[in-house]
Amino acid sequence: MIKSTVMADKNVCADKEKSLYLTQVRYLDEQLERLQLKCDELTKHNQKLLSQINALQEDKKDICDYLQHSSAAKDEKAAELAERLEVRLHNDKQKQEVLELQLNQQQQNLQEEVDLLQAECRKQEVSEQQLFQHLSELQSLRKQLDSQREEREAAKQNLCFAELMEKTNQVKECWINARDDLQRKMLAAAEEVKTPHTDLLQEVKVLQHKNQTLWMEKDSVERRTTELQCQIDGMKKNLRLVSNSVSNLQQEVEKWRKRWQQLRVKVKKSCSFHHSMLDQEQTLRQNLISVSENHHQKAAEMDKLKVQLKEEKICRRQLEEDVMEAVTILRHIVTDSETVPDAEQMLQKLKKIFQKTRSVVSDPTEEMSRGPKLQTAEAKPERDPVFLMARYRPGDFGFIPRPAWSLGETEDEHQRAPESEPRHCSVSSPGR
Repeated sequence: MIKSTVMADKNVCADKEKSLYLTQVRYLDEQLERLQLKCDELTKHNQKLLSQINALQEDKKDICDYLQHSSAAKDEKAAELAERLEVRLHNDKQKQEVLELQLNQQQQNLQEEVDLLQAECRKQEVSEQQLFQHLSELQSLRKQLDSQREEREAAKQNLCFAELMEKTNQVKECWINARDDLQRKMLAAAEEVKTPHTDLLQEVKVLQHKNQTLWMEKDSVERRTTELQCQIDGMKKNLRLVSNSVSNLQQEVEKWRKRWQQLRVKVKKSCSFHHSMLDQEQTLRQNLISVSENHHQKAAEMDKLKVQLKEEKICRRQLEEDVMEAVTILRHIVTDSETVPDAEQMLQKLKKIFQKTRSVVSDPTEEMSRGPKLQTAEAKPERDPVFLMARYRPGDFGFIPRPAWSLGETEDEHQRAPESEPRHCSVSSPGR
């Protein structure tokens, strides 16, 4: 009986031990399955991290290529702008020298023309004064000639009239005397019949001689009259010549007056042209001042561009350092995935690095948008390195899938994690 009870107790103990072993085996099998699932999940997560590391390395390579290309392009553009600025400054300097030479030459030509016109005006004034003096002298001569002509005509007429009256009186007296003598003699002859014939002939001869002398005096008077008439005609001819010369001089004076008016108009035009050239010189000086100001402004813009290029190079180096640090952190997370608190801190640090990288990349674009607009097109968002990195990989920097290593999760949450949320994986406690 005792044996049977002992055997029964042994059997019960064996059954209990067997059931305990079976329970332990089931528990170990379940734990093995859970660990296997966890290992599979960690393997998948490791593969995802490796793919993300590869994507980050590709992004890093793309960013480095982009930064090198953009830096080279901007260096080339800066060199091209500097060369164009130097060429333009050289051309502006040459144009300024040519304009200054032209301006000096035009000023010299205008000064010479003004001097010539002033000399011509002075000559014209002198000639005009001489012409006015000649005109006054001619007018006085004309008055003198008129008075002399009138005096000569009056004297000639008086002389002729006096001579004619004298001759007429003499002829009349001679004729009266001859007639009286003839009458007396005829009376005496009539009275004295005995007068000899010779005495009569002598008296007749004397009378004939007197008559001839009278006719000769008359001819001389007529010749004198013709001579005076010729002198009067000559004086009239001289007077006509003087009047013609006076009219010619008046025409010449009128011609010189017109010439003087033309020269005066020409002087006014030259003065207006000189003022216009002075205005043009002022405008050219203002243009030169504006060109120099533009040159200084472009030089300042070139300095700003150089500063921006330096800042972009610094940003590129900072971005490369941040990418290298992010790759190092991800590699450390993948290789040391068992240290859960360190992984959480590293992921937070990775987020901070990406946020800092995004702020660093966005700052130069804002400065370029606030700076001078020398480029033909502004920086597009498609050229942003962060945008390119977010474009060629599955997720953005701020939403990188990370393992949710929480110690208090249940087996149901652990089983739902691979199906509903592939970005999170749970680790259950083996001693629950």
